[in-house]
Amino acid sequence: HSSDKNAIINHKYIAEKTFLRSIETNINIFKNKTISSLVVLQPILVLRDTDLLSEEEKKWVQEDQNTELLYPIVVNELKELCQHNSTSFIDINLSFNEKDHRQKQLFIDYCHLNALGSEIASKAIFKVVDSLYIGAKKVY
Repeated sequence: HSSDKNAIINHKYIAEKTFLRSIETNINIFKNKTISSLVVLQPILVLRDTDLLSEEEKKWVQEDQNTELLYPIVVNELKELCQHNSTSFIDINLSFNEKDHRQKQLFIDYCHLNALGSEIASKAIFKVVDSLYIGAKKVY
């Protein structure tokens, strides 16, 4: 992109017509079937705090200005979409930036998780799924 402003404008235009629309469609399909949904933002290595990276991860991480620029915008878009649809949202990147994961390798490349990364993501997701399940049980 020629500028950050253009990158943001282009993202917002495309997001509304593509991924945000697809996510909302899926949420509504689940709602129609009375299934609770959960939107999870995939972790990406470039969004991990560089102070926490393992030696292996430091070899793979590449600067990605678009991801770093658009990350807060995407998070905000997903939060708003989920709030509007009474759906839970998790940004797994937050769990990957907890200080107790310092110098632990969580990725095998720019976005795929190793066993420990999968465990961290699963625990974050399970907390929300468990609360949805417990909440659903109370309704009955």
